[in-house]
Amino acid sequence: MVSVKNYIMVIMASSYVDKYGQMPFHMGREERGILACFGWGIRKGAPFLEAFLSLASRLEDAGLVKHWTEVVVAQRVKETRAKNAPKATNVFGSLEDEKEVVLSMDHLQGAFYLLFLGSGLASITFLAEKINGI
Repeated sequence: MVSVKNYIMVIMASSYVDKYGQMPFHMGREERGILACFGWGIRKGAPFLEAFLSLASRLEDAGLVKHWTEVVVAQRVKETRAKNAPKATNVFGSLEDEKEVVLSMDHLQGAFYLLFLGSGLASITFLAEKINGI
């Protein structure tokens, strides 16, 4: 059965479940099936209608529909997580991409910290020499 619950479970499992399988949210166990909007286009009096309804009922009773739904949801969660996962990068950009990237402040931040640290130490040393008269 296709429902909003399956859609929400994919979003919740993709975005909020940690590596231990824990989710900070709780979803209720009670389900409200809305079958009025789903249907099969089979004409009345079709010779295979009874066999089709019997097979659909047996699949549902055996739990195969629930199992297939869980497999599809799990596959969709894996695909969504893989798509949204951060890519490994180096100074020149993504490791998968071989294109060059313009260096930004994120790439040069450490160099500026060292520059200001060195300038500050040099200024303190200069002031100490002037004050002591060396």
